[in-house]
Amino acid sequence: MAPLKNLYPSEETVKTIEDIKQFIRNERGAELAEYAVGVALLVAIAVVVYQVLGDSINDANTGTAARVTGATWTP
Repeated sequence: MAPLKNLYPSEETVKTIEDIKQFIRNERGAELAEYAVGVALLVAIAVVVYQVLGDSINDANTGTAARVTGATWTP
């Protein structure tokens, strides 16, 4: 029977395994992704609201502008 050689992992392998464990435990990237998803949802909601209410808001502003233009001021 041949003697067991390199029974224990090398120092470099242990360091790599520890780095991988630390990377998995690190949640900074996950938090950033959660914020990005939140911002994307807010933007999507804003676009939908603009699409639905955009013409109504524009018409209301146009009517207000017409009334202001035709208004007279008397001191």
